[in-house]
Amino acid sequence: LFPYTTLFRSAGQRDTNYTTTSHEVQLTGNSAALKYVAGVYLFTDDGTTLARQSGGFYSFMSTYPMYKLTNFNVTSDAQAVFGQLDYDLDKKTTLTGGLRWTSEKKGVHAWRFNSNANFDPVTSTLDVSADQTFSAVTPNVAIVHKLDANTNVFARIASGFKSGGFPAEAPVTALGGPNTAFLPERSTSYEVGTKMGLMGGRAQLNVTGFVTKITDLQMSLLPPGSGTPTMVNAGQATTKGIEVEGQIRPSNGVRMYASYGYLDATIDQYNTFGPTGQAVDAASNTVMSGAPKNTLNLGVDALLGNTSMGALRGIVDLRYVSSRYTYAAQIDPSAANAAIGNSAAESTMPALTTVNARLLLSDLNIGGPGSGSVSLWVKNVFDERQLVAHMDVGGYYQVGTWSEPRTVGVNFNYRW
Repeated sequence: LFPYTTLFRSAGQRDTNYTTTSHEVQLTGNSAALKYVAGVYLFTDDGTTLARQSGGFYSFMSTYPMYKLTNFNVTSDAQAVFGQLDYDLDKKTTLTGGLRWTSEKKGVHAWRFNSNANFDPVTSTLDVSADQTFSAVTPNVAIVHKLDANTNVFARIASGFKSGGFPAEAPVTALGGPNTAFLPERSTSYEVGTKMGLMGGRAQLNVTGFVTKITDLQMSLLPPGSGTPTMVNAGQATTKGIEVEGQIRPSNGVRMYASYGYLDATIDQYNTFGPTGQAVDAASNTVMSGAPKNTLNLGVDALLGNTSMGALRGIVDLRYVSSRYTYAAQIDPSAANAAIGNSAAESTMPALTTVNARLLLSDLNIGGPGSGSVSLWVKNVFDERQLVAHMDVGGYYQVGTWSEPRTVGVNFNYRW
């Protein structure tokens, strides 16, 4: 049995200091048949976390040092140069080409100590640092063709780049440690779709289908013999789906809108470790994280009347998200390719439906050069309370985040 008495003497505290700066400069222009944009983007950040842990906070194990300092610093220095051209091949067809060069230097310094009750360092258990630069050139190309004045079709191919980095809080295992870099995640996406104006401009319908192929998939896994996850490049994945958006104005002052998305996300390759440390490809036994199959948004924005003070509008919207997984979790823990980590059952977040409403009184003449507006809003009208995310702590217990309760507020805006 776990020595549960340590639970009541456990505590954790983190102090984080984080700074970031970013700059972007763009040059845009056009001629008769050509539009262009070019730019430079710069980004830096620097963050340090000083963490104090008393008791077996993560493990419940009394054999663990009772006072620990787990500290780390991460830095980024990124630059990018990008450009895009839109060229009208004729009056109906436009060809687009773009290119982006990105370079990111990531750094990490992790240091850990066993300490006394005053959190004075006593014994150093880790002091490592590293840095590495990741770069990529990501092109995209698209074509748009107008079928008529209200309808066009399009196709697009684009490359994506998600930078690599260092798992600053990772344990030291056979897989590495905080100074072991994981590589960038790369993707190629394919899209086709159409945008249609209907009912003489009173309605709009957009439909897009897509397939995205991912390589060097970044995934969090629990190394054998450890209670702390790390980030690795696990393999490959495919996401595909369809998105539909539409709106209609059935009468003056009323707009109804809706959008629906279907997503099928599968892991094609997931090289990891089984419960006894054996290498396995857990792809067929693993679900993708953060990928709900169905999402739906419905809304109406209606003019309720014109008053002596201003225009009164009512806005109601509904958002539905189907069940999804917090972690890339295993379906059958007894399968031959079962992996270390969470099960699909314990990683499942239930479906959630949220309704929000707003009364907006606009065009208020309150003096001065502009006009004001005031709104009374309610978030989560029906006070739905459901688990929306959680963090697994060392494989022993979870810390959950719940949907926000019903919230009521008033906003006032003045524009000039």
